[in-house]
Amino acid sequence: MSGGHQTSGSQLYGSQITVSGDGVNEESPAIACNGDDHTCLVAFDYSGTGSGDIYAQRVSVGGSDISKDGDRFIVSEFGATEHNPAVARGGHDSNYLVAWQYLHDDPSSHYRIVVSHVYDTEQGTGAEERQHGGAWLINPDEGSNRHQSVPAVAYSRDDQTYLVAFQYDYNGDGSDYDIRARRYAGTGSSTASGLIYVASSFDNESSPAVAYSGGPEIWTGGFGADQFFVTYVREEANARALYGQAIKGSEGGGGSQLELDRQLLHSTFKALGWGIMSPDATGSINNGRYMVVWQYNTGGTVWDEDILGQLVAPYATHLPLILRD
Repeated sequence: MSGGHQTSGSQLYGSQITVSGDGVNEESPAIACNGDDHTCLVAFDYSGTGSGDIYAQRVSVGGSDISKDGDRFIVSEFGATEHNPAVARGGHDSNYLVAWQYLHDDPSSHYRIVVSHVYDTEQGTGAEERQHGGAWLINPDEGSNRHQSVPAVAYSRDDQTYLVAFQYDYNGDGSDYDIRARRYAGTGSSTASGLIYVASSFDNESSPAVAYSGGPEIWTGGFGADQFFVTYVREEANARALYGQAIKGSEGGGGSQLELDRQLLHSTFKALGWGIMSPDATGSINNGRYMVVWQYNTGGTVWDEDILGQLVAPYATHLPLILRD
């Protein structure tokens, strides 16, 4: 779509293109863009290899149209089923981080989160497009049958690290999902921080989304808060609720990585059809605010889904701007 609102005519930009299509199932696309180079990376499920893998395709944004930049390429090298990619671009190291879930078979079949760095520009015909030629488990010490699934990823411009959030099957039987997260180096090494327990309770917490907001001025309680913000859905006893949790943008000296208490964004009674799902979030450039959107059933027993949105400032108090001549 056009970057600015058009006063008349179509809001679409250029012609529709087929990013990837060759007679097999291609599903679950995720996209991030390099604003400096005017290209985007689209990651997606690809079934053409038999078991299901994660592929990616660069898309170039021209002056009047969009087009594919190079050929699609494989992001993963596992022979097991892989699903649900998420992608973010890191400006400092000129790369993207792609995260996804794959079916791990040691010691039993369960989904694990894997990440891989990809160059932010096309490397040429036949060249390796992954920045380091491989992928790493986000939680390599986990050896149980507890599923890790539905990754979400964002990048901190201030700390130059990624945050990957995901669902964690605490009991291993789907009865109690938590939300966990881990920082991942923007430099392309396999180094990751310790696990961050974003949401852990006896209720199911699911469907994480993550965004980052930072800025040149990082003031406690003020503008430019250096933060990630993770949203998730919580299935409570008689309700379904949407929460958000602020997380430190930089790991710093250890201790809890959570900032303030979780924030309730929306709640609905269970009798209304469990009407909150599919949240997503994006962060502002430099003022500590986030825009959160989600799907909501407004019709009770009648299936009527709407899209709601809310501007969120995890720091409730913002310092006034005072100018003096």
